[in-house]
Amino acid sequence: MSARTPLFSQCLSRLEIQDAQQGIAEDDDSEQAQLAQRALRVEKIVQRNADQGRIKNKLPTNSHTGIPDAYIDRVIGYLLREGPVVDALLAKQSDTWAGKQAEIARMVRRHASARCKVSGEQFEELVKDLTQDCSIKIWETLWRYPYDCELSAWLSEFVKNVVRCACRKASFRHSRNNISLDSPPDGSLDGPLLAETLADEGALKPFEQAEREMTVRAGFGLLSRLQRRLVEMQLGGSDSPEIAVYLNRTRNAIYTIRRRAVEKLQKFVISG
Repeated sequence: MSARTPLFSQCLSRLEIQDAQQGIAEDDDSEQAQLAQRALRVEKIVQRNADQGRIKNKLPTNSHTGIPDAYIDRVIGYLLREGPVVDALLAKQSDTWAGKQAEIARMVRRHASARCKVSGEQFEELVKDLTQDCSIKIWETLWRYPYDCELSAWLSEFVKNVVRCACRKASFRHSRNNISLDSPPDGSLDGPLLAETLADEGALKPFEQAEREMTVRAGFGLLSRLQRRLVEMQLGGSDSPEIAVYLNRTRNAIYTIRRRAVEKLQKFVISG
């Protein structure tokens, strides 16, 4: 306990107050140790949220930490209510995941129906793919759940951003204006391919862009998972604010991650 930080002491104090209000007493050493472990978890969550700029309210703050007691109380409350579900999801409990995937599917369907201009079988296929994609991404990101809002609200915002990014590409992919270079532009079975009808040098720019994208993807093995996800989203047309929300990072952090990724890719290209 000698390594207590001011934030740890504040979290411990708020836990003791809440336990006292509920008539819970920590009398022996084992109970005190459990209380300290809970305080450490709350401290870690609150510090991460503070680093990410999530604490924006104007409530009175602690003079030593700058964190409102009310915010810590909120985190403790959501940790008590949502913590068992999050822990079960992180432990891969099948029943909990099955229920949560059904909820994610409903969220995907709601957001996709509002954003993606497809219908029928294409829409159902899109919902299925996005539900799987969201489930994987949520699994990878769940440890960053901030415990300052309901889990369902956090998941819904997460799903909304995934669907928004995906539907930009999906709407293009399913558009009648999206004609493949490997198919006749008039839709016939035996006409010249669209690529064969490109007459001027400027028309080759899409091919050059595709070649650059292939080069970038060839260097993905050098990137961290976070850098790779950022580059993929940027190639998909997402801008920095969207990427920051999706990756749960500040915009300055996104710039830093992008710069380091570009430096690695530049070295890859130069090395041949």
